[in-house]
Amino acid sequence: MTRYYKRPVLLIEFDPAKPFSLMARSDFRHEISANDISSKLTLLTLHFPRLRILWCPSPHATAELFEDLKKGRLEPDGAAAQAVTAESDMVAESAALYNPGPYDFLLKMPGVNVKNYRALVKSADSLADLAKLSQERLAEILENAKNAKQLFEFLHNDADVPAPVQKGKRT
Repeated sequence: MTRYYKRPVLLIEFDPAKPFSLMARSDFRHEISANDISSKLTLLTLHFPRLRILWCPSPHATAELFEDLKKGRLEPDGAAAQAVTAESDMVAESAALYNPGPYDFLLKMPGVNVKNYRALVKSADSLADLAKLSQERLAEILENAKNAKQLFEFLHNDADVPAPVQKGKRT
């Protein structure tokens, strides 16, 4: 949604007849877990800072919220919303400015986050250019010595990955 829409929104509806909370206080953990809903929401908001989350206690409350959000605006066009795909004009237009693949790849590197990746993009035209930067220069760009060290070590340390074992054919 963040690639196709200016204001991406996630709507979460809950049952008003049941007590609402993301988790019971007794279940609160400090570590992130792949199965924990609050961990998933936290990661979602960290990775997609433009995403807005709307909470509604019922379909009726959702309808009222949409009515309030729509005030003073044109009626939504369902056909136009369904037409938003990777081939649409809106996305093709922004593809020249924003190619998500390299950005997604860069954001997976240690020391790189949504707050500092733009500075890296402005300072290096390619991954090869990025790899040529010194740790000190990375610290200047990222404005954080710890993040610079993580990224520098990631880019310059040899991976200790064993060669794949080939299985012999049985005859």
